[in-house]
Amino acid sequence: SQTAAAIVRGIAEADSRVKLVGVVLNRIASERHLNMVATAIAARGFSVLGHVMRDAADPTVNLDIERIVERA
Repeated sequence: SQTAAAIVRGIAEADSRVKLVGVVLNRIASERHLNMVATAIAARGFSVLGHVMRDAADPTVNLDIERIVERA
């Protein structure tokens, strides 16, 4: 969870022209995992906009997220 928060912070600070408004977490293993990661990210001032569980039935959900990022 601390690693995910550090990555988010690094991305946010990498380019001052880009404002990171939040993140979507991918491959979340459980509600406990979600709470740990979301708490660590929130402690650094970022919002968790959503999440995708590791065992999500629809594998295209991940592809849709990647397509959104590619267009941004």
